[in-house]
Amino acid sequence: SWIHRPSERAPDPAAFLDGLLSKHGKLRFAPGATSRYSNLGVLIAGAAMAQAADEPFADVVGRGILESLGMGSTAFTYSPDMQARAATGYHPRWSPMRYLLKRWVIARPAGRWIALNPFLLDGQAYGGLLGPVTDASRFLRMHLRDGELDGVRVLEPSSVREMRDIRVLGPHIDVGLGWFRPSSARGQGRRARSARS
Repeated sequence: SWIHRPSERAPDPAAFLDGLLSKHGKLRFAPGATSRYSNLGVLIAGAAMAQAADEPFADVVGRGILESLGMGSTAFTYSPDMQARAATGYHPRWSPMRYLLKRWVIARPAGRWIALNPFLLDGQAYGGLLGPVTDASRFLRMHLRDGELDGVRVLEPSSVREMRDIRVLGPHIDVGLGWFRPSSARGQGRRARSARS
């Protein structure tokens, strides 16, 4: 439910986060005790980044990552050119999750699938970047090159390696800093082998 139409204004990030924190004020387990993905946790980290940089999260990402890596076709919103080239999302037609979607998101049926109308995420820190695979490959290449791409250093090599170092184990995923691997891959090394989104 944390979505809006591309034509609508996104909620204020601070008000959005405050509203979520008022509903989820208790920790489920001690920090570092186990891993579990949390959109709320990532939103808090994004708010901390924005506050430290004294600029909106989208600007921090835009300046520090997207511009630095030449990812000029990627953003948190659609440009007219991006919207014209955007792929259509699909969801299983008979999945119970379908009933949790906002009605305006559901478009036409396509066999066993339903097409989805374009939407944007309300909380940018937990996802929502839009762009082509060619831009995403630049980000991956930067990681594979320990923080550097085309002569531009975005992260220190030690920081990139530390991000992939698995620190906390969980029932389904084991996590590093922004990287994770399935818990079924335990025993295959301490470093994450691939990024998942």
